[in-house]
Amino acid sequence: MAGNKKKTTSPAVKGILIVVIILCIGVMGFSAYKLISTQLEYKKSRDEYASLQDYIAQTGGRDEEIGTGTQTNSATEASSVSEELQKNKCPITVDAQGLLEKNPDFVGWIYMEAVEVSYPVVQGPDNDFYLHRTFEGTYNFSGSIFLDYENRKDMSSTVSIIYGHNMKDMSMFGSLKKLINEGKYADSPYFWIVTPEHEYRYRFISLEHTDAYSTVYSLYNDPSNAAVAYMMDRNTHSHVAYELPELTLDSRIVVLSTCVGADSPERFVVTGLLDMIDGEEIYGEDGSYIYAGEDPQAGGADSNP
Repeated sequence: MAGNKKKTTSPAVKGILIVVIILCIGVMGFSAYKLISTQLEYKKSRDEYASLQDYIAQTGGRDEEIGTGTQTNSATEASSVSEELQKNKCPITVDAQGLLEKNPDFVGWIYMEAVEVSYPVVQGPDNDFYLHRTFEGTYNFSGSIFLDYENRKDMSSTVSIIYGHNMKDMSMFGSLKKLINEGKYADSPYFWIVTPEHEYRYRFISLEHTDAYSTVYSLYNDPSNAAVAYMMDRNTHSHVAYELPELTLDSRIVVLSTCVGADSPERFVVTGLLDMIDGEEIYGEDGSYIYAGEDPQAGGADSNP
């Protein structure tokens, strides 16, 4: 009977269904491959930079330095002095010579306690070289934390710019966004850069969003009124209000830059004002410039106007 006839699928429709299934399997397989490849890239990068942590050492906590318990007046005074010394003490020591031997492009080690940034900084012949090369020169999307190739390698430029990727696993400069998103800026206002010559401490004066083509990326290697105006401008655009000390032609800053999204020109920028060199403070409690040590602008014959 006509009502009992079974519906059949034409060969053409079957072919289309098979192609669709194959395409879906292919897409799923490619997505899995990309995911696994990405995770392997992250792991390779994490493993390499974890091994480089052997070149640094923590200097010890405050309790370890000054102890606890009931104290006499003299002990209290000694404790007060010890606390002051500890406040000015760099939290890490760095085997700079060992890192230089491993990579002559080594600039220094950046350490930010608030969001657990701890990496070697390098400087390449241009700003592309270390974009996807690790400290040891291996190709990896994570790349390196690197100083702008036009800055002075000894960190003596008036404005130094350091770049790092915003990695999804929070490595490199991926954790910087926590300063705003999680309020981590309140945990500690400092970051350190330890070079073969000096220990530099910087304090936040600006946390801001900008774009890749803004004047934030202007370079000032030498002291100038324009550079001071640039520092004040960074402070003005900060999401968090920071009080500026007395800025002079000797003032120096470091700008830390990372992207916000892979396909976005938006950038997140952290600006730190140099406020201590080798344990010696640059600004007094009243904000006045009091540094009397070696000229912080000394060195670096190669400069830009």
